[in-house]
Amino acid sequence: MPAVSAGSVGAKHVVVTPKYVMATAKHSCSVASDYKYHTRVFYNYNPQKHTWGTLKFEQGTYYGHNRGTSPEGLWYDKKTDMDWCLVHGKSHDHRNIYLIPYNGIIHGKKVVNGYFV
Repeated sequence: MPAVSAGSVGAKHVVVTPKYVMATAKHSCSVASDYKYHTRVFYNYNPQKHTWGTLKFEQGTYYGHNRGTSPEGLWYDKKTDMDWCLVHGKSHDHRNIYLIPYNGIIHGKKVVNGYFV
């Protein structure tokens, strides 16, 4: 994973496990929201294909529609190349398929609806 500079919009603290994916990031989708860093956790599950453990992290330069990737970073499925916003879990396509927010305990901290509480 490339280093993130102080002036970057890139993701921080990215974690990918067989059970969940987590990142502190800015949104990269059309969901109305502030453009600040948020920590979100989703199940490592592709709701379109109903597969577990196939989500990975990607970050890079955006060159236009369907060219390049996202400077904020994104989750993508390694089998289908479908991708989602790190913060909202919204797919970057016309289908508006959302990742499932994680509920559970991570390192002794409670996570509800994908947010640490």
